[in-house]
Parts: sequence; structure tokens; C-alpha cells
Amino acid sequence: VDVEFPAPDLIIVDTIGTDFPLTQERPPGTYVVDITTDPEGEWEVTTVECDDGGSRTASIPDPNTRSVAVGIDAGEHVTCIFNIASGEAIIKLETEPSQAMSLDFDVQRPELRCPPSRQGCSQPDFDIVTVNSDSEGSILRAPGMFYVEVGSGLDDAEWGVTKIECDDQASENPSSGDPDARRADVSIEPAERVTCTFTVASGQGVVKLKTEPRGRDMTFDFFFPPPPRPCVTRDSGGCGLNVDTISLRDGESETVRRPPGLYDTRLETALGERWEVERITCREGSGENPSFGDKDAKIAIYGIDTDEKVTCTFVVRDKTVPRKGPWQVTETSSRARCRVPIEVEAGETEEFQLRVRGRGRRLIAGPVRLT
Repeated sequence: VDVEFPAPDLIIVDTIGTDFPLTQERPPGTYVVDITTDPEGEWEVTTVECDDGGSRTASIPDPNTRSVAVGIDAGEHVTCIFNIASGEAIIKLETEPSQAMSLDFDVQRPELRCPPSRQGCSQPDFDIVTVNSDSEGSILRAPGMFYVEVGSGLDDAEWGVTKIECDDQASENPSSGDPDARRADVSIEPAERVTCTFTVASGQGVVKLKTEPRGRDMTFDFFFPPPPRPCVTRDSGGCGLNVDTISLRDGESETVRRPPGLYDTRLETALGERWEVERITCREGSGENPSFGDKDAKIAIYGIDTDEKVTCTFVVRDKTVPRKGPWQVTETSSRARCRVPIEVEAGETEEFQLRVRGRGRRLIAGPVRLT
């Protein structure tokens, strides 16, 4: 590191290292020696120790300003040792389901403490570390507390942070993670290595439409909401997430990707007097959040869990066509009756032989077609 050692009429800047000390001769007096190298948040002076050999003019160290006021008497040799320390933060990224991804993480810098010789010094609030899902990122930090949070690169509409785990190697000051804030508060001690793993997850929601009768020439619009979790990325310009409006015809479907959570997806098209929601059915995996439909409210609740695919089918019926179901003979010209209900799907045609029993005789009339 570089240090400033004032002389009577000037300031000398010199470099010292762990393998080579700096020796300067000075007339008796008091001299303020400080470190001028900017550690950029990676190293910090933890202690400054001076050996004055019992001098009447004691040297006064100040680790907070990374300096020491060295008191030199005639014929005295003063030795001051600056002890600097650092730790390492390892950042890992996991995706569920597995997918290649690259994210930027903001790593807070410690508060800059300017030495006496440097006035008005400044630094950025954080460093950016890029981490890929198949690798890890690392950065040195001075001992203390600092945050690591997801910066940019995450598609907030499709992925969310579900878990943050930090391994402090049995440190007395453990680190912690907050998935909702997408942030880890890391505590690093001298020479400590802390590993924090961020897990981002996603699932799928499928909106499917069927009409009764099938093949009706009508388009219906559906509203699929954005994630419920507030967006906190720095580069999103206010982070206003757009909703997905899905337009479907009979037999069509569309898939959207969302972070795990609950999404109330509704049919937006006005049905008028002709159409009604017959039923809404949902098919899902074994996740913790159940999915279901409410045909009266025209809403399907998608409970999307990690790496889960939820399909909800909206069945919309044309009320101008008689409802499908069993057909019965309600009026006859004799005492004959229909013993077995005849079931025909709405909009389809069935052909069969009709057998009628009456007055002791079995009559066969057919073929008969019902639509």
C-alpha cells in the first residue's frame, strides 16, 4: 500500500508491502502517517500498533482514519505496524428448473473513511458481480456487514427468488437472506469465506379454451396478472410489469411463465346473452398451492409452484344451442316407451337402429339419425 510520511517541508509518498517495510529518518517531532491507497472496500485497517520504546512522546494510532500520529524523540526508533484484513464472499446462482442464466449482483461497499490528507474522497455505493448458473462469483470485502442483492438480468415477470442460503463456516456472526427483498446481509470476519446461494424459480400456467358446441367462431380474451411480489431491480425504470392479455379460439391454448405464487386469471370478454361459462377445470402437479376455477366469477386461480405446470380449461357454452345430455321420449302415439336414454353430444350426429315394442310385437324402424 502507499503511505504518506510528512517531512519538515514536504510530504513523501512511498510504498510498503508485507515483505518490505518502509524506513524514514525524521527530526524529532510528531508526524501523521496515513495510508493513501484506496482499498476499494476489499481491505480494512483493523489495528495500528506502534512501539515507541518507552518514549516520552507516545505515538497515537487511529485505525478509523487508517493513520497514526508518530511521536519521534531524538535518537529514537519508532516502529508502527498497520494490520489490514479482508474476507471473501462467494455468490452462487441456482435455477429451478435448470436453465442457463446470468445475473448481476450488487455488492455494497463499506463506508469510505478518508485519511486526514485526503478531503472529499468518494466511491460508488456498490460493486457489480456477474454470476452464471454454471459457475460462481467472488469478491473481497473488508470485515463487517454488507448486502448482496439481485441487480439486473432477472426477468421479473417469469422468475422469482425463492431461497437464499448463506454458509458462514460456524461464524459467531451469521449471515442471513431475505428472498422477498432478494437480498443477503453478509457478515464477514477477517480471513473468513462466506458462500451465499441464490435460488431463482419459475413455473408455467396454461390457459385453454373450449366451446360447446365445438368449433364456434368466437374469440375470447383472458387476463393473466403479473407476479404478486414487488419488483426491486435497479435498472427496470420503475419496474412496471405488463399483464398478459391472451386471445383464444376454440381448442387453442397459451402458456405463460411465472414465479411461484397465486394468480387469478379471468375471462375478460363480455359474454352477453349468448354465452356462459359452463365450467372451469384445472390440472396440476403435486405442488403446495392448489388451483381451482369459479365459473360464476369467470376466474381460475393458478397455484403455481416451483417447476410446476398448471393447465386450466375454460369451457364456454353457446346458449342458443340446446344443452347436451340424455334425450328421452316425452310423448308417444302408443304405449311404447324408451327404456334406455339416448345420449348425443351437442353438435354431433348419431345413427342407430330404433326398436319399438308395442302390442306384443317388436317393430324395427331405422336407421334413425339424431343431431
